[in-house]
Amino acid sequence: MKKIIKQIKFSYYNIVLGGLFGILRSILLVFLFLFIFSYFDQNGYNYYINHSMIISIILKYKQYFLLLLNVF
Repeated sequence: MKKIIKQIKFSYYNIVLGGLFGILRSILLVFLFLFIFSYFDQNGYNYYINHSMIISIILKYKQYFLLLLNVF
């Protein structure tokens, strides 16, 4: 792995930032999907909200996510 990073001339900083922005992008895409999905079928939307792991984690720890966003 270190050889590949040196050949491409990547730094660990770039890898960490890419991972963080990837996670942020996936969360935004899930919320966009939920926003669009809510207009099609309310029963499916409610089922997805109640059974989605990422949504339940975000709602459970919402104050920590908001605190983290305020720091940056």
